[in-house]
Amino acid sequence: MCLPDRTWLRYKKRSEKATVVFGRRRRVNILACAETAQRVQATRDRGSEMSSEKPSAMTIGEKMGHELRQFGLIAGYLYVCFGALILYKMAILRGQGIGYAPYGLAAVKALVLAKFILAGHAVRIGDRYKRRRFIHIIAHKSLVFLAMLFFLSIVEEAVAAVLHGRTVAASFAEVAGGTLPQILATCLIMLLILVPYMTFRELSEVLGEGRLRQILFDYRVGPQSGG
Repeated sequence: MCLPDRTWLRYKKRSEKATVVFGRRRRVNILACAETAQRVQATRDRGSEMSSEKPSAMTIGEKMGHELRQFGLIAGYLYVCFGALILYKMAILRGQGIGYAPYGLAAVKALVLAKFILAGHAVRIGDRYKRRRFIHIIAHKSLVFLAMLFFLSIVEEAVAAVLHGRTVAASFAEVAGGTLPQILATCLIMLLILVPYMTFRELSEVLGEGRLRQILFDYRVGPQSGG
């Protein structure tokens, strides 16, 4: 059924007007959304710039402090271990009437090996694995770091021997005693020193930074104090 002309024209005008109003509102909404997106993006950009500037200025100092603390802890741990071995050897030799107390040499060795261990951590030696048991990771890293320390110690002694006019064979004798039993004994002792260190380090990474230290130094209530 056809509508009258006037009614049809009135209906057409209302439809056109509604279409125009709807189109304007739609354009306004699109422009408002675009402006809001631009403001949000600008805010994010400013935030990212500020966050990238602040850490870059802070990370250098924090990283240096962290590396120095790590170096001091590793060197101190190695010096305690080497000092205990020297004390034991000194007690045996003193019973034979021989004076022996090279604590300065123990300190130098501890500093040198701590430097090598930090370098190994920096290049992530022993971290190339996908899925392993925790005990296998500790054993693997201990053996890898033992081989690295032994090799770097030989290289260092060889360079020092060349600079001081000595032979490389003589420098090799100074690394672990020269004979095969002494080399094996030295490697075994160093492995026993590395295993607790690697265990502590891997547990710290699993639990989170500072968590293991907090657990070790926190007070614990005894089982009989609860009443």
